[in-house]
Amino acid sequence: MDPSDAELIQRTLNGDERAFDDLVARHRAPIFALVRKIVGRAGGDADDLTNTAFLKGYRGLTGFRPDAKLRPWLMKIASNTAIDWLRVQARIQAQIRRNEEGIAGKLASHVGGQKQLAHDVCRRSKDWVDKYLDSQRAAKLRQGALMRLLGKEYLRIAEECGYRTADSARLTIHSGIESAVLTRPGALEEACDIQAQYGRIAGLDRRVLFLNVLDVEILRNRREATHG
Repeated sequence: MDPSDAELIQRTLNGDERAFDDLVARHRAPIFALVRKIVGRAGGDADDLTNTAFLKGYRGLTGFRPDAKLRPWLMKIASNTAIDWLRVQARIQAQIRRNEEGIAGKLASHVGGQKQLAHDVCRRSKDWVDKYLDSQRAAKLRQGALMRLLGKEYLRIAEECGYRTADSARLTIHSGIESAVLTRPGALEEACDIQAQYGRIAGLDRRVLFLNVLDVEILRNRREATHG
């Protein structure tokens, strides 16, 4: 007979990590279905958010009431996790729109369509993140990348995205974007074009980085030299 949830919880609290793995296997399907239903079209992030919910559950087991049912408790954690993520995403999107308007406003006195160019860079950068980071099912990575697009410091990103340190946020975001640039078909070419657009806004006297994270031109030159 399979052990009950209560037995697996007690074994987990006693240090048996495999017992919690058994709890995850037992309850993951309905938890994932709930999260996916809440996040809707952003369903590619449901897997990562489900993992986050179980991690929160693991950390909160010491406060779990022995007379309570585990699945409803986990469902509540998962629901809150997904709803909080949606709120953060909405706030980021609003910040991006405000940032886009701010950039365009500063360029309003320029000639040659610079205002529209600023709008295009913000829109294309966001679209790139949605397109090339989505399949990695990394909610934190996408959130951090969008925050870097807004010019947020890594310490702030670490606090809001749940990274342990600013350095951890920086390294994870940098490596995640670099991996997508180098492995996803078409990602490098699009990133280089966006960076070039950004450079035209900033002016030739200023070095710009794709998503304010890395210089994709260096990656393209390196790849061309390798395959040249």
